[in-house]
Amino acid sequence: MKQLYSNQGFTLLEMMVSISILALVLVAVFQIQSSTLRLSVSGEFYSTASHLARKKMADIEQILNDPSMSNELSANQISGDFGDQFSGYKWECLISSFDISGSQIPEEVIAKSELQQLKNITIQISYKDELSFKISSWRFIQNR
Repeated sequence: MKQLYSNQGFTLLEMMVSISILALVLVAVFQIQSSTLRLSVSGEFYSTASHLARKKMADIEQILNDPSMSNELSANQISGDFGDQFSGYKWECLISSFDISGSQIPEEVIAKSELQQLKNITIQISYKDELSFKISSWRFIQNR
C-alpha cells in the first residue's frame, strides 16, 4: 500500500493572512482602549468641574449678598485657581447686571429698581487650558 504523506504545518500564505487579521484586531482593541481612557479623563474633569463651579457660585453669591464683603468684588471679572488641592484647575467669573434699557417688562410685574439687583453670574472652570466647563445663573442680589 501506498502511504500518503501530509505536511504538518502552515504555508507562508496562511501565516501572512493570520498575522494580518491579528494586526487588525489588535489595532481595533487599542483604539477602543484609547477612547476609554479619554472618556474616563473627560468624565473625571466634568464631575470635578461641576462641583468646583457650584462651590464657587455659592462663594460669589455669598460675597455679593454681604454688604461688608461686596467690596471684594469691585471688578466685573475676577479669576483665580483652587490651590494645591485641585492643581491645574482655574476659574474665571463674569458678573453682569440686567440690561434695563432694553427690557419691556411692565412696572406692575417688577420694579426697575429691583431689576438692577438681578445679576448674571457666569463661571468658567478650565483644566490645564485643555478642558473647559461653563455655568451661568441669574441671581437676585439683596445687599442692603
